[in-house]
Amino acid sequence: MHRKWLLLVVVILTMILAAACGSSDNASPTTTTPSSNKDSEAPAGNNKEEEAALEIVTEPAELVFYYTSPADWTEETFMRTFGNPIKEKYPHITPKFAQNQGSNTGTSLPELITIGAQIDVVFVSTGLMSRFTDVELQEDITPILTKFNFDDSHIAAPIMETGRIIADGGLYGLPVYTVPATMYYNKDIFDRFGVKYPSDGLTWDETYDLAVQLSRTDDQVTYYGLRTSLGHFAHLNQFSLHMVEPDTNRADFSSDKWGRFFNNIVRFYQISDAPVDRAGLNLHRQRDGFFAEQNVAMWLALTNLHNEPEITPDLNWDIAPFPTFPELGDVGPQPYPTYFNVSTTSEYKDQAVQAIMYLTSKEFQMQKSLSGELLTILDDPEVRAAFGQGDSIYKGKNVSALVPKTYAVPGNITKYDSMVRSKLEVALFDVITGVTDVNTALRTAQEEANNEIEVDEKG
Repeated sequence: MHRKWLLLVVVILTMILAAACGSSDNASPTTTTPSSNKDSEAPAGNNKEEEAALEIVTEPAELVFYYTSPADWTEETFMRTFGNPIKEKYPHITPKFAQNQGSNTGTSLPELITIGAQIDVVFVSTGLMSRFTDVELQEDITPILTKFNFDDSHIAAPIMETGRIIADGGLYGLPVYTVPATMYYNKDIFDRFGVKYPSDGLTWDETYDLAVQLSRTDDQVTYYGLRTSLGHFAHLNQFSLHMVEPDTNRADFSSDKWGRFFNNIVRFYQISDAPVDRAGLNLHRQRDGFFAEQNVAMWLALTNLHNEPEITPDLNWDIAPFPTFPELGDVGPQPYPTYFNVSTTSEYKDQAVQAIMYLTSKEFQMQKSLSGELLTILDDPEVRAAFGQGDSIYKGKNVSALVPKTYAVPGNITKYDSMVRSKLEVALFDVITGVTDVNTALRTAQEEANNEIEVDEKG
């Protein structure tokens, strides 16, 4: 009898051990794959199906996206363009929008930091990145991107390079959209004076010849051949000239290339049949000349993707490529993307990176390209060609001309760039209006810029 009981115990123990082993083989591991855990999912962004999917924790997170300027975006347009798509892709993320509302509103980055306001992502153009770095919100997110197996090869290399220059080889964020480097032109003005429309591959000299033919007074209206944002034109110059030299941390405008750059653009504003005063050089006045008053034949766009309501139904327009210098081949201006940067104060850095990785994905970029809302940062001919071909005023336009065939190599990027650019803009104004000559204007701009840099360095 005793032996029978012993045998029964052995059998029971054997069955328990077998069940335990089977249970262990079928159980989900502590770290689960996205397919086995509804609370985890692979971050989007690489567009490579064979890339190893690495999950992230989908703890609910409310992310505050802060824009540094009082213009361009509203809560409604932000949510439509970015917030809602992020929420749809990742329900655990709830995007919120905050913005600098202007002077004396208590909404600047320094003021919000002082009161401890939540800021998770700051989006700003590379030209104004000092608004983010001056308050020391930056942090290299390369380790997080590496953790998520993020591959940036789908993004245009010069656009990625701007971010790495700013972060000394790292990355504070990712680019999400860029602005055109193109020429909008008014077909009615060309038709009025019997001038052929701009063709692909125009050089600066050929563009100047067009401008001369189009600059005149007719029926008591003065028409101007070409206008642009002079400060941004200098900043994003095709020669990749620096605002501040990386070796010396000083401005240096003494090279022959700076003289060539100045003389090239100044001549467009000194055509005798269409004189201009200093007030006429105001950026908004120049832009309104093309879009509102419609007495500017060609507008070089470097700062905005122009859309409704600026491009009204009565404007008969199209796009041509940015003019080029023969010695530079098909090189256009330097890229000017907007980066979405993760704040070092964020408690949800993983979710923030997940969100901005999605904004760089082909899925998101194609949607916004088709609708004509955002100009893509991807190195993808299909996405570029799709721009505006949905329900957009760009449908049927020469959208391939919105970005250059080759971006100029990005120049050095520093916190002083905006200040230096303003000095160059004043120098251009002085030369155009006859206050001084090119060499004197460049020398004065250099001295004034360096004086300000030295004062700042001394604290």
